[in-house]
Amino acid sequence: MFNATLNYEGLVSMKLVGPDGRVKQSFEQKHNLVTAAGLRHSLKRMLGDSTATLTSLNVTGGTENEAVDAPIGYVGIGQGSTAPSSNDTALQTPFSNSRVAFSNITLDSTGTSVVYKATFAPGVGTGPVQEAGLFTAETGGVMTNRVVFAVINKGEQDSLECQWRLNVVNN
Repeated sequence: MFNATLNYEGLVSMKLVGPDGRVKQSFEQKHNLVTAAGLRHSLKRMLGDSTATLTSLNVTGGTENEAVDAPIGYVGIGQGSTAPSSNDTALQTPFSNSRVAFSNITLDSTGTSVVYKATFAPGVGTGPVQEAGLFTAETGGVMTNRVVFAVINKGEQDSLECQWRLNVVNN
């Protein structure tokens, strides 16, 4: 019998870029929290694609016709400052219309990390940004990960670049 302990972690980097192209503020490799819904999402994704239900896959333990969630495809930002909790299902104080689709998703060469990249364009998510989350949909959906960080003051003409690395580590 083979026993393994897998750890699922996320590391977030943000870079605020002014209209002149210069970096105004940044942080590297901030650890995030994987939510309980995020862990369930990962397990359900192992069972099938987003067109399946647990019932159709003959899986017991879920609610009848519980859908297998869509993959992670969006990042959202807000101004909430409460520390992340495993029970979080949404950002604390999201900006309206501030979820953006990832422009690039890359599986690393070892197959143990996925890197998601997105940019909040000028006019999107303007204000004091202090939290971010990964989502399965542009609205609603499952929030799989959440992070809180020092305030990044995104002006109307600024862009905010986000890179989110999810690692699976075998300990």
